[in-house]
Amino acid sequence: MLRRITVLFTLLALALLASPAMAQEGTHKSLIPQFFFSRDMFGNILIWSTILLSMVGVALIVKNSMAVRKSVMLPEETVTQVEQLLAEKKYKEVIDLCHTDRSMFAKIMHSALSQAPHGFSAMRDSAEEAAFTGSAVQIRGMEVLNIFGALGPMVGLFGTVYGMINSFFAMASAGGAPKPEELAGGISAALVSTFWGLIVAIPAVLAYGMLRSKTEGLTEESLAKVMDLIRPFRPAPGRK
Repeated sequence: MLRRITVLFTLLALALLASPAMAQEGTHKSLIPQFFFSRDMFGNILIWSTILLSMVGVALIVKNSMAVRKSVMLPEETVTQVEQLLAEKKYKEVIDLCHTDRSMFAKIMHSALSQAPHGFSAMRDSAEEAAFTGSAVQIRGMEVLNIFGALGPMVGLFGTVYGMINSFFAMASAGGAPKPEELAGGISAALVSTFWGLIVAIPAVLAYGMLRSKTEGLTEESLAKVMDLIRPFRPAPGRK
């Protein structure tokens, strides 16, 4: 992890050093360099810091997307093994299997079976508590995406304010009658910073909402499956 961060910052430093020449060379050739390079060093720092945030955001989205999958939270193989062992009344083997398995289903099942000596009500309550806790822990790991969704526009707004200050400073330096190219740099930096801020925020907020909803859905599905499997432990009516 540290090596990856070092590589990213090295690439960022090289881009900042090369940016003035590239921006000057690409001014009349293409609009694309204007999205990556500014005419001053601080503008480049803002732009590339926001781009770096967007890269980290994409990595977090991919990481959480891999964790929030049915094959990870509710694996069919584990469910099938638990069903077979329960049918054979090998309860200790089920507990051992669920203890080593890290899926949401296994955690809920292990919590329920660990309370079997205390009756079905204790098993049900323990399963519900494990589902709630497991879902909360997994969603808490996604909160970084929510933070990125709020941080992106703030960084973009900071760049917007900086660019507008540059433009007004150029206007004041020119005695109120600046040339258009003297204002274009500051306005361009302001708009580009806002652009990259939205690039960070929109995917982060969208992914957070979708991943949270999927996590809650798979957790409820896992809990429902566990309740079906432990239903035979429920005492018959009129029987203690």
